[in-house]
Amino acid sequence: MTRGYVRGLINRMLNVLARNIVGAYTMRPAIHRMRGVKIKGTVWIGTGVYIDDEHPEWIEIGNNVMLGVGCMLFAHFRPKGEKQGIMIEDDVFIGPGAIITENVKIGKGAVVAAGAVVNKDVPPYTFVGGVPAHPLGKVKHPLGIVGDPEKFSATLVLYGSNK
Repeated sequence: MTRGYVRGLINRMLNVLARNIVGAYTMRPAIHRMRGVKIKGTVWIGTGVYIDDEHPEWIEIGNNVMLGVGCMLFAHFRPKGEKQGIMIEDDVFIGPGAIITENVKIGKGAVVAAGAVVNKDVPPYTFVGGVPAHPLGKVKHPLGIVGDPEKFSATLVLYGSNK
């Protein structure tokens, strides 16, 4: 009992540290890896990003992923024992203040708009936004960390547009 309590306390302290320490490419991903988050490759984690305290090990983040300032990832909302989780595939961009809830998979190359609340899977190469998030367009050039914002904007096909 005490062991689990101490582990939980250390995990929460590391999460607070990761939200505020410098090093979006280095220190923050390293701390979240120590907490149990499965991070593959290079990830940029903005200031104030909250990654689930209770089950960080239920979160997987692919390569070339950007988590904007103040994002929140909640891997669970149900009673203990029911495994849920979040999977974020490669080349994904999650805008500032977005919230990702449990049992969500964000497909390769997807873009989540700032402030969106994602409670359903996002198909690959899809631009989503809103509360709750819904598809807004098709992504031709992913943003991720190394994506070109001008190329992304120029080639984004918004649903309902003549572009």
